[in-house]
Amino acid sequence: MVILMAYTAYFDESYNQSDKNKPRVYTIACCVGTDRQWIKFQKKWKEVLDRNVLPKWREVYGDNKPVFFHMTDFANPHNKIYGDWSEDKKERFLRELHKIMEQHSMKRFATSIPMADYEELTDKEKWILGHPHVQATFNCRKHIKEWADSVNLREPIAYIFEQGALHNKLLRKLFATMTDEQKDEFSVGSVKFKNKRECSPLQAADIIAVETRWELCRLLNASNTRAARKSLLNLEVHSLDEWYYMDKTHFRKFFDSLKIETNVDLDEILKEPAARAKKKGYL
Repeated sequence: MVILMAYTAYFDESYNQSDKNKPRVYTIACCVGTDRQWIKFQKKWKEVLDRNVLPKWREVYGDNKPVFFHMTDFANPHNKIYGDWSEDKKERFLRELHKIMEQHSMKRFATSIPMADYEELTDKEKWILGHPHVQATFNCRKHIKEWADSVNLREPIAYIFEQGALHNKLLRKLFATMTDEQKDEFSVGSVKFKNKRECSPLQAADIIAVETRWELCRLLNASNTRAARKSLLNLEVHSLDEWYYMDKTHFRKFFDSLKIETNVDLDEILKEPAARAKKKGYL
Protein backbone atom coordinates (compact mmCIF):
# COMPACT_ATOMS: atom_id res chain seq x y z
CA MET A 1 0.00 0.00 0.00
CA VAL A 2 1.39 3.38 -1.04
CA ILE A 3 0.60 6.35 1.20
CA LEU A 4 0.75 9.66 -0.65
CA MET A 5 1.86 12.69 1.32
CA ALA A 6 0.58 16.22 0.73
CA TYR A 7 3.25 18.94 0.65
CA THR A 8 2.84 22.69 1.07
CA ALA A 9 5.27 25.60 0.70
CA TYR A 10 4.44 28.85 2.52
CA PHE A 11 5.94 32.07 1.11
CA ASP A 12 6.36 35.52 2.60
CA GLU A 13 8.15 38.69 1.55
CA SER A 14 10.22 41.33 3.32
CA TYR A 15 11.55 44.59 1.95
CA ASN A 16 12.61 47.98 3.26
CA GLN A 17 11.61 51.37 1.94
CA SER A 18 14.10 54.00 0.81
CA ASP A 19 16.62 54.65 3.60
CA LYS A 20 19.88 56.52 3.08
CA ASN A 21 21.50 54.63 5.95
CA LYS A 22 20.52 51.10 4.88
CA PRO A 23 20.85 49.26 1.57
CA ARG A 24 17.46 48.37 0.09
CA VAL A 25 16.86 44.65 -0.23
CA TYR A 26 13.88 42.60 -1.43
CA THR A 27 13.51 39.11 0.03
CA ILE A 28 11.19 36.16 -0.46
CA ALA A 29 11.36 33.19 1.93
CA CYS A 30 9.46 29.94 2.13
CA CYS A 31 9.08 26.87 4.33
CA VAL A 32 8.23 23.48 2.86
CA GLY A 33 6.70 20.60 4.80
CA THR A 34 4.04 17.92 4.78
CA ASP A 35 0.53 18.83 5.77
CA ARG A 36 0.89 16.53 8.78
CA GLN A 37 3.91 18.53 9.88
CA TRP A 38 2.04 21.80 9.43
CA ILE A 39 -0.88 20.60 11.57
CA LYS A 40 1.50 19.85 14.46
CA PHE A 41 3.37 23.08 13.78
CA GLN A 42 0.25 25.23 14.04
CA LYS A 43 -0.78 23.59 17.31
CA LYS A 44 2.59 24.19 18.97
CA TRP A 45 2.92 27.69 17.53
CA LYS A 46 -0.44 28.64 19.01
CA GLU A 47 0.57 27.20 22.39
CA VAL A 48 3.68 29.38 22.51
CA LEU A 49 1.82 32.54 21.47
CA ASP A 50 -1.04 31.86 23.88
CA ARG A 51 1.36 31.38 26.77
CA ASN A 52 3.70 34.29 26.09
CA VAL A 53 1.76 36.87 24.08
CA LEU A 54 -1.99 36.41 24.52
CA PRO A 55 -2.40 37.96 28.03
CA LYS A 56 -0.85 41.29 27.00
CA TRP A 57 -2.47 41.05 23.58
CA ARG A 58 -5.92 40.97 25.15
CA GLU A 59 -5.08 44.02 27.26
CA VAL A 60 -4.09 45.97 24.18
CA TYR A 61 -6.46 44.66 21.49
CA GLY A 62 -9.26 42.91 23.34
CA ASP A 63 -10.69 39.52 22.36
CA ASN A 64 -11.71 40.34 18.78
CA LYS A 65 -8.23 40.45 17.23
CA PRO A 66 -6.61 36.99 16.96
CA VAL A 67 -3.07 36.83 18.28
CA PHE A 68 -0.36 36.39 15.64
CA PHE A 69 3.38 36.95 15.27
CA HIS A 70 5.02 39.53 13.03
CA MET A 71 8.81 39.85 13.11
CA THR A 72 9.06 43.60 12.48
CA ASP A 73 6.53 44.27 15.27
CA PHE A 74 8.57 42.05 17.57
CA ALA A 75 11.77 43.98 16.77
CA ASN A 76 10.15 47.39 17.27
CA PRO A 77 11.27 48.74 20.69
CA HIS A 78 8.08 50.82 20.89
CA ASN A 79 5.66 48.01 20.12
CA LYS A 80 2.71 47.79 22.52
CA ILE A 81 3.14 44.04 23.02
CA TYR A 82 6.89 43.47 23.02
CA GLY A 83 8.28 46.93 23.78
CA ASP A 84 8.80 46.29 27.49
CA TRP A 85 10.24 42.78 27.10
CA SER A 86 13.83 42.28 28.22
CA GLU A 87 16.38 41.12 25.66
CA ASP A 88 16.69 37.85 27.55
CA LYS A 89 12.93 37.24 27.37
CA LYS A 90 12.90 38.05 23.66
CA GLU A 91 15.75 35.65 23.01
CA ARG A 92 14.07 32.79 24.88
CA PHE A 93 10.78 33.41 23.08
CA LEU A 94 12.37 33.44 19.63
CA ARG A 95 14.27 30.26 20.43
CA GLU A 96 10.95 28.55 21.14
CA LEU A 97 9.57 29.63 17.77
CA HIS A 98 12.77 28.64 15.99
CA LYS A 99 12.64 25.20 17.55
CA ILE A 100 9.08 24.63 16.35
CA MET A 101 10.12 25.76 12.86
CA GLU A 102 13.06 23.36 12.89
CA GLN A 103 11.03 20.38 14.09
CA HIS A 104 8.11 20.76 11.69
CA SER A 105 9.47 21.70 8.28
CA MET A 106 11.40 19.71 5.69
CA LYS A 107 13.25 22.50 3.92
CA ARG A 108 13.50 26.32 3.95
CA PHE A 109 14.55 28.71 1.20
CA ALA A 110 15.15 32.44 0.85
CA THR A 111 16.20 34.67 -2.03
CA SER A 112 17.28 38.29 -1.56
CA ILE A 113 17.85 40.90 -4.25
CA PRO A 114 19.88 44.10 -3.61
CA MET A 115 17.73 46.83 -5.13
CA ALA A 116 20.74 48.97 -6.07
CA ASP A 117 21.84 46.24 -8.50
CA TYR A 118 18.31 45.82 -9.84
CA GLU A 119 17.93 49.56 -10.41
CA GLU A 120 21.06 49.55 -12.59
CA LEU A 121 19.21 47.47 -15.17
CA THR A 122 17.59 49.12 -18.16
CA ASP A 123 13.81 49.24 -18.35
CA LYS A 124 13.86 46.51 -20.98
CA GLU A 125 16.07 44.29 -18.82
CA LYS A 126 13.75 44.83 -15.85
CA TRP A 127 10.79 43.86 -18.00
CA ILE A 128 12.49 40.65 -19.12
CA LEU A 129 13.74 39.77 -15.64
CA GLY A 130 10.50 40.68 -13.88
CA HIS A 131 9.85 42.46 -10.61
CA PRO A 132 12.15 41.40 -7.71
CA HIS A 133 9.10 39.89 -5.96
CA VAL A 134 8.54 37.56 -8.90
CA GLN A 135 12.20 36.87 -9.64
CA ALA A 136 12.95 35.99 -5.99
CA THR A 137 9.86 33.77 -5.84
CA PHE A 138 10.84 31.94 -9.01
CA ASN A 139 14.39 31.46 -7.74
CA CYS A 140 12.96 29.82 -4.62
CA ARG A 141 10.73 27.72 -6.87
CA LYS A 142 13.77 26.60 -8.85
CA HIS A 143 15.62 25.47 -5.73
CA ILE A 144 12.53 23.80 -4.30
CA LYS A 145 12.42 21.69 -7.46
CA GLU A 146 16.13 20.86 -7.23
CA TRP A 147 15.69 19.78 -3.62
CA ALA A 148 12.55 17.77 -4.43
CA ASP A 149 14.45 15.91 -7.15
CA SER A 150 17.36 15.23 -4.78
CA VAL A 151 15.05 13.52 -2.26
CA ASN A 152 12.94 11.84 -4.96
CA LEU A 153 9.83 13.82 -4.04
CA ARG A 154 7.43 13.46 -6.98
CA GLU A 155 4.17 14.75 -5.52
CA PRO A 156 3.07 18.29 -6.46
CA ILE A 157 3.69 20.99 -3.87
CA ALA A 158 0.93 23.45 -2.98
CA TYR A 159 2.10 27.09 -2.93
CA ILE A 160 0.57 29.48 -0.40
CA PHE A 161 1.33 33.21 -0.34
CA GLU A 162 0.30 36.02 1.96
CA GLN A 163 -3.02 37.51 0.93
CA GLY A 164 -2.85 41.23 0.19
CA ALA A 165 0.87 41.44 -0.57
CA LEU A 166 1.74 44.31 -2.88
CA HIS A 167 2.73 42.28 -5.95
CA ASN A 168 0.32 39.36 -5.70
CA LYS A 169 -1.37 40.44 -8.93
CA LEU A 170 1.83 39.63 -10.82
CA LEU A 171 2.18 36.25 -9.12
CA ARG A 172 -1.45 35.32 -9.80
CA LYS A 173 -1.02 36.15 -13.47
CA LEU A 174 2.25 34.26 -13.88
CA PHE A 175 1.11 31.12 -12.11
CA ALA A 176 -2.20 31.23 -13.96
CA THR A 177 -0.38 31.26 -17.30
CA MET A 178 1.82 28.27 -16.48
CA THR A 179 1.09 25.29 -18.69
CA ASP A 180 0.43 21.86 -17.24
CA GLU A 181 3.87 20.82 -18.49
CA GLN A 182 5.52 23.72 -16.66
CA LYS A 183 3.63 22.91 -13.47
CA ASP A 184 4.77 19.31 -13.72
CA GLU A 185 8.33 20.41 -14.42
CA PHE A 186 8.48 22.46 -11.22
CA SER A 187 6.18 20.23 -9.13
CA VAL A 188 3.72 23.11 -8.63
CA GLY A 189 0.31 22.04 -7.38
CA SER A 190 -2.35 24.53 -6.29
CA VAL A 191 -1.57 28.22 -5.72
CA LYS A 192 -3.50 30.00 -2.97
CA PHE A 193 -3.36 33.23 -0.97
CA LYS A 194 -4.12 33.35 2.76
CA ASN A 195 -4.27 35.89 5.57
CA LYS A 196 -0.96 35.76 7.44
CA ARG A 197 -2.65 36.67 10.70
CA GLU A 198 -4.66 33.47 10.49
CA CYS A 199 -1.95 31.25 8.97
CA SER A 200 0.99 30.63 11.30
CA PRO A 201 3.23 28.90 8.69
CA LEU A 202 3.26 32.23 6.85
CA GLN A 203 4.44 33.82 10.10
CA ALA A 204 7.35 31.37 10.15
CA ALA A 205 8.25 32.32 6.58
CA ASP A 206 8.09 35.96 7.68
CA ILE A 207 10.77 35.32 10.31
CA ILE A 208 13.13 33.85 7.72
CA ALA A 209 12.42 36.62 5.19
CA VAL A 210 13.07 39.40 7.70
CA GLU A 211 16.17 37.84 9.23
CA THR A 212 17.83 37.05 5.90
CA ARG A 213 17.00 40.52 4.55
CA TRP A 214 18.50 42.16 7.63
CA GLU A 215 21.62 40.03 7.25
CA LEU A 216 22.15 41.00 3.61
CA CYS A 217 21.59 44.66 4.52
CA ARG A 218 24.31 44.28 7.15
CA LEU A 219 26.73 42.66 4.70
CA LEU A 220 26.10 45.31 2.03
CA ASN A 221 26.59 48.21 4.44
CA ALA A 222 30.34 48.97 4.49
CA SER A 223 29.97 51.18 7.57
CA ASN A 224 28.23 48.45 9.61
CA THR A 225 30.77 46.72 11.85
CA ARG A 226 28.25 44.70 13.87
CA ALA A 227 28.36 40.92 13.82
CA ALA A 228 25.46 38.82 12.54
CA ARG A 229 22.40 38.86 14.79
CA LYS A 230 22.21 36.14 17.42
CA SER A 231 18.65 35.43 16.33
CA LEU A 232 19.83 34.77 12.78
CA LEU A 233 22.55 32.40 13.98
CA ASN A 234 20.06 30.56 16.17
CA LEU A 235 17.53 30.39 13.33
CA GLU A 236 19.85 28.88 10.73
CA VAL A 237 19.95 25.10 10.46
CA HIS A 238 22.39 24.01 7.76
CA SER A 239 20.47 20.84 6.93
CA LEU A 240 17.25 22.83 6.43
CA ASP A 241 18.22 26.20 5.03
CA GLU A 242 19.23 27.37 1.58
CA TRP A 243 19.58 31.15 1.46
CA TYR A 244 20.45 32.86 -1.82
CA TYR A 245 20.99 36.35 -3.13
CA MET A 246 20.84 37.61 -6.71
CA ASP A 247 23.04 40.57 -7.62
CA LYS A 248 24.29 42.16 -10.84
CA THR A 249 26.54 39.15 -11.54
CA HIS A 250 23.54 36.82 -11.48
CA PHE A 251 21.53 39.19 -13.69
CA ARG A 252 24.30 39.32 -16.30
CA LYS A 253 24.56 35.52 -16.35
CA PHE A 254 20.81 35.30 -16.83
CA PHE A 255 20.81 37.67 -19.80
CA ASP A 256 23.87 36.01 -21.35
CA SER A 257 22.26 32.58 -21.11
CA LEU A 258 19.03 33.99 -22.54
CA LYS A 259 20.88 35.33 -25.58
CA ILE A 260 22.59 31.98 -26.10
CA GLU A 261 19.34 30.02 -25.77
CA THR A 262 17.35 32.28 -28.09
CA ASN A 263 20.22 33.38 -30.36
CA VAL A 264 18.71 36.88 -30.61
CA ASP A 265 19.31 40.25 -28.97
CA LEU A 266 17.34 41.35 -25.93
CA ASP A 267 15.57 43.94 -28.09
CA GLU A 268 14.18 41.10 -30.18
CA ILE A 269 13.20 39.04 -27.12
CA LEU A 270 11.21 41.96 -25.78
CA LYS A 271 8.16 42.53 -27.94
CA GLU A 272 6.24 44.79 -25.57
CA PRO A 273 7.81 48.24 -25.15
CA ALA A 274 9.18 49.07 -21.72
CA ALA A 275 7.01 52.17 -21.63
CA ARG A 276 3.88 50.01 -21.79
CA ALA A 277 5.27 47.77 -19.06
CA LYS A 278 5.82 50.83 -16.88
CA LYS A 279 2.25 51.97 -17.48
CA LYS A 280 0.97 48.59 -16.32
CA GLY A 281 3.00 48.89 -13.14
CA TYR A 282 5.31 45.98 -13.91
CA LEU A 283 8.44 48.13 -13.54
